[in-house]
Amino acid sequence: MNKSKKILGYILPLILPLYSYAESTELDVISVETEAFKEKDKVFLKQSASSTRTQFQTATQSLDSVLRSVPGSFTQIDKSSGTVSVNVRGGTGFGRVNTMIDGVSQTFYASSTDSGSRNSSTSQFGSLIDPGFLSRVEIDRGSFEGSHGANTLLGSAHFKTIGVKDLVAESRQLGFMGKYLWGSNATEPQVLGAVAFKQNFENERWLGLLYGFSERHLSQDYRIGGGRKVTESSIDLTGLDENDREQTDTSPFDATHVRQRPISHLAKLEYGDRYQQGTLSYRQYQTRVGGRSIRNNNYQFNYHLALPDIS
Repeated sequence: MNKSKKILGYILPLILPLYSYAESTELDVISVETEAFKEKDKVFLKQSASSTRTQFQTATQSLDSVLRSVPGSFTQIDKSSGTVSVNVRGGTGFGRVNTMIDGVSQTFYASSTDSGSRNSSTSQFGSLIDPGFLSRVEIDRGSFEGSHGANTLLGSAHFKTIGVKDLVAESRQLGFMGKYLWGSNATEPQVLGAVAFKQNFENERWLGLLYGFSERHLSQDYRIGGGRKVTESSIDLTGLDENDREQTDTSPFDATHVRQRPISHLAKLEYGDRYQQGTLSYRQYQTRVGGRSIRNNNYQFNYHLALPDIS
C-alpha cells in the first residue's frame, strides 16, 4: 500500500500540469498605454517659470481664455488686424515677448488707419494662427537661452500645431479630427476638419501626411450686460435730427468694419525613425478685416536628429 502511494506521489506532479494546460483558455490581448510624464506635467522638470496648455482640439474656450488662464500672461486679439498678441508680465511685441509657431519666430506688425470718428489708429505686433490647428502652447516667463530667448525681454510663447501622431493612433493608419462650434451672442459658426495618414515601415521608420481646413465667422456685435449691443449708443437718440444724432451717438465702433471670415489651410509631410524626424509643412491664413485683405503663407521645414549612444 505504501509502495502504491509513493508511485502515485511521483505520477501526480507530472499529470496535473497537463490537466491544467488542457483546461486553460486563451484570452484576448489587452493593450495598456501610459506615459511616464504627461505633456502638461513636463514643465515641472524645467528650472524655469514655464506653463503649458494642451487639448486645444477639444476645448470650447477661445484662445484668449486658454492663454489668460496662465499666471502672468494676457492676450489681445486686435480687431483691426486679426492677430494674436501675447502679453507676458506686462510686455508684448517684438523684442519683448518672442512669439513662435512650431519653433520659428513669427511676428506680424499691423497698423490700422484712423476711423475718423471715435476710433484712433492702432499699431500692434501679433501672430496669424488658427486656434483650431494648435495642439499646445508653452509660455516661459523671464529671459532664457536658446531659440526661446531670441528677441525676448520678458518671456516667450511657443505655439505648436497638430501633427500626424496627434490624429493617428499608434496601431492605426488613418485618423480624423472634426470640430463644429456655434453659440449665441455673436458666436457664429466655426468649422474645422483634419485628416492624417501614417504608414509604418521596418526598423521603426514611418511616413505620414496631414491636411486640415478651417473656416470661422467672427463678429464683434455682441450684447453686453445691460442687454444692448456693444455697438448701440448708450444714449436714447429718439427725436434727434441727423446732425445731433451723429454728435450724440456713443457707439464705440462700426461692427461691420471688423467682421471677419478667416480661412486656414494646414498641410504636413512627416518622416521619422529611431534617430531623426523631419517635417515639411505649409500653412496659409487669410482674412479680410477693417477694409484690408490679409494673406499669410508659411513654408517651413523642421528637422530633429538624436545621435545614438555609442558608449
